[in-house]
Amino acid sequence: MNLKIPTLLSSLTIHSLIFVPAASAATIIDNLYVEAGRATSTNGSTGTGTTFGSAGIDTGYFTGGGTDSHAVFIFQMTATSDGANIEGSNFTVSQTLYGPAPTGFVGDLHVVRTSSSASPQNSDYETSALLVKANFTGTTAAALSLDTAAQDTLTTWLQTNWVADDYIFFSIQTDPINPAKQGSDNNVGFRYGNNNNGGSSDSVFSVTVPEPSGAAIVGLGGMLMLAGRRRH
Repeated sequence: MNLKIPTLLSSLTIHSLIFVPAASAATIIDNLYVEAGRATSTNGSTGTGTTFGSAGIDTGYFTGGGTDSHAVFIFQMTATSDGANIEGSNFTVSQTLYGPAPTGFVGDLHVVRTSSSASPQNSDYETSALLVKANFTGTTAAALSLDTAAQDTLTTWLQTNWVADDYIFFSIQTDPINPAKQGSDNNVGFRYGNNNNGGSSDSVFSVTVPEPSGAAIVGLGGMLMLAGRRRH
């Protein structure tokens, strides 16, 4: 009696498919940089914003403390369609000094707000939706980046507040607000771009998301068919 081996192998092919999930890798994606500028206040101790402009991207006090400024950075949330996908995040920017090194204040990094509009507001000077990192600036010129704890803080917030293609506003705000004048120095603070090219900054807001996962299919039955021989 002849046994139809190909038929048996076909049956094995159907029942012996092995699905091996591909390893999930992560990728870092930069969100779209829109612009940067400074929200300023001339309201003294009340700490409320009065103007917004892109003449300089500065945080500190100027003209003898008569004007206080907070740098604001605007990005469009383009890296992913779903905040639940976000596994990590970071904010980086190059910092120089405007005048002498501050001794009476530092700068804290905040998420100011999100919006469907990229238009800045005067109130971006004092508004905060999230304190991302206290003393983000230190007191020297440096390439700034979030530490692990601050990255986790920002990531957790983004996972529930992300709205794809809306805009997110970051700000570096003086701590304390409206710092006291530092001796005879009229202009003391931090700068985040070319003062003669307002709105230009090397700031980067990135998020880490998983790459699309796939499945590698190993057909044991298929291999058997390739290796098998017709037997009689």
